[in-house]
Amino acid sequence: MDVTDRSLPSIPSLPNLRDVGGYSTRGGSRVRTGVLYRSGALDSLAPEDEPAFDALGIRTVYDLRSAFERIDHPDPELPGAENVVIDMMGLVAGTNPNAIEQAMADTAAGQDVTGDDGGLSLFAAHYREFVTFPSARRSLGRLFGDLAGDNVAPALVHCMGGKDRTGWAIAALLTLLDVAPDDVMADYLLTNARLVSMQDWLADDFRMRGGPPDMVDVVLQARPQYLDSALDEMRKVYGDARGYFTSGLGLDPAQVESLRGRFLDGG
Repeated sequence: MDVTDRSLPSIPSLPNLRDVGGYSTRGGSRVRTGVLYRSGALDSLAPEDEPAFDALGIRTVYDLRSAFERIDHPDPELPGAENVVIDMMGLVAGTNPNAIEQAMADTAAGQDVTGDDGGLSLFAAHYREFVTFPSARRSLGRLFGDLAGDNVAPALVHCMGGKDRTGWAIAALLTLLDVAPDDVMADYLLTNARLVSMQDWLADDFRMRGGPPDMVDVVLQARPQYLDSALDEMRKVYGDARGYFTSGLGLDPAQVESLRGRFLDGG
């Protein structure tokens, strides 16, 4: 596999900030670095890390979060960067962050939210919705349509932790670019290593409230079966990544080729 941790240790207050580029494709090209970054919420950016962040030259920030999340954790003002809100999941049933917080705070209510398997089926279903839900398709169509054009890169895409919504967006892009499936999966799973301190804190808090430890793992961890569910849905509904980007996200073939051209070197 061609996977390394592309996080940016010079910006420790954003532990899941990393460059999407650097991967080799099966056709012999390489995904360009410095074009697109992925992250969790930016409200944790510390003042001492601002110079290193500014040096990335981010021109556009795409925020996939709900209004609820943006109010509680507003992005900071970033000089020279446009903030584009593209609420990926809108009001789809079950994705309201209140439901997840309820699962974290109350064992009985959490059982109602996550079900008998501790939430595995719930999260697998959410990942399938990432592929087909109308607001998800509109949002990612906007993101990738913009990235296929001029004057938005370097760009950054983020949700809350950078795990689920951002995880699917980047996995879909890398799949379109023909990065090997094992590398796509490994990139998705890197979030677990980057957010381990946050996961440990939330798990400890959940256990103190009497909650089952396995439930918090299901909610907070990136798991292969989640991404597999989205990829399976993409193939079932659209055939392949190119079909998903055209029929699902609304890009025309010329935009898809432009997107590939902007992200790939050589090959």
